[in-house]
Amino acid sequence: MSELRPVMLYDGRCAFCNRWVQRWRHFTSDAIDYQPYQVAAGRFPQIPPDALGKAVHLIEPDGHVTRGAAAIFRSMELANHRRWPSWLYRKFIPFAVASERVY
Repeated sequence: MSELRPVMLYDGRCAFCNRWVQRWRHFTSDAIDYQPYQVAAGRFPQIPPDALGKAVHLIEPDGHVTRGAAAIFRSMELANHRRWPSWLYRKFIPFAVASERVY
């Protein structure tokens, strides 16, 4: 794992989460480092432990953290894959609200 890559923390015990991470890996290739929070949470003390089981968290090399649907869209943007959802999430509030509800 490279510290220069963003890290996506997810629930490694959740079968649903693991399936989605495999899908996201296909889209992001090696641009994002995926780690179960059960293994990597100690490296990110700024994230409350109870928050980690509720949503994925994307930690960028500069320390910026996004979670939930925003983290998914940001990871795709960082990997230069489907940049428009991240833009739409930031610019169109109803899209962001709907995305988080679906997430």
